[in-house]
Amino acid sequence: MEKKVIGILGGMGPLATADLFRKMVEHTRAGRDQDHPRILVDCNTNIPDRTAALLHGGTDPVPELTAAARNLERGGAQVIAMPCNTAHGFYDAVQAAVAVPVLHMIRLTAQALTERGVDAAGLLATDGTIQTGIYQRSFRDTGVTLLTPEAEDQQAVMDLIYRGVKAGRRDFDASAARRTMERLLERGAQTLILGCTELPLAVELYHLAYPCTDPTLELALGALRFAGCETV
Repeated sequence: MEKKVIGILGGMGPLATADLFRKMVEHTRAGRDQDHPRILVDCNTNIPDRTAALLHGGTDPVPELTAAARNLERGGAQVIAMPCNTAHGFYDAVQAAVAVPVLHMIRLTAQALTERGVDAAGLLATDGTIQTGIYQRSFRDTGVTLLTPEAEDQQAVMDLIYRGVKAGRRDFDASAARRTMERLLERGAQTLILGCTELPLAVELYHLAYPCTDPTLELALGALRFAGCETV
């Protein structure tokens, strides 16, 4: 069976884009180059900040998001993966701009946790993702309770994302983020959802060894399955 072409609508941020690409490669069952899917990447760093747009009247990212989606479609993408949780606040506009399917990372994550029998999960994400209820809507009727950080702890998550990973700081002090993660687990979370695509990178960079669920990985696996690839 001929494999479908995957398009990555990236740039939010560049490292998160590379992380999704790497996970697609690492999780394809392949013995040779030709067993991998063809992947097109648009790392569009001109897309305005999604949290600023959702919460603070910042520049609308939809024109750049939809332009990138159309660019991928013109290039031959038959399915599009968007590695940014907060950008899913604009998902409907992106999907409406193209004729090919745009995978929904958060719904894929909800499905995965439901299948694993998780009852409660801690949500680590940007202010925009949490305050607009993107995850809450996708998890409605799944039976999975979402726990979110208190205000002070939420600031620690934002600092981890923006002052740590996005700023390229390998020496960032992640101790406040550690306390945030531990408090969510103490409240009953069985797993911590890394609900910003910078957070899987943060876990690796700052050695945050806690039980986590990676939506970037769920998106990678969903895209590979759609493309007709075997996964590992």
